[in-house]
Amino acid sequence: MTTIIEGNDATTIEHRDGVDFFNNPETALSNQIGGRHYRHLPIPPFDFCRKNGIGHAEGEAIYHIVRHKNKNCRADLEKAIHWLQLIIEHDYEE
Repeated sequence: MTTIIEGNDATTIEHRDGVDFFNNPETALSNQIGGRHYRHLPIPPFDFCRKNGIGHAEGEAIYHIVRHKNKNCRADLEKAIHWLQLIIEHDYEE
């Protein structure tokens, strides 16, 4: 269970089957490969994307935006822009 505090409001998020996958050592989310750039977040991008039905390309943009300050800085923002450009070209251009 994760509690998110925004202002004076606290929201508790229960993960599937009552398991906090991000902080449970027996789950893949707790074993981040290649860094700890998502560990400080109250809601990991994986959970956010899955719970909101966000597709792969959109999720990639979100991942890069969320981690840019803690991992690859400008390069992550450029990657996010690239993913957004792919979405525009594929979904909106005729």
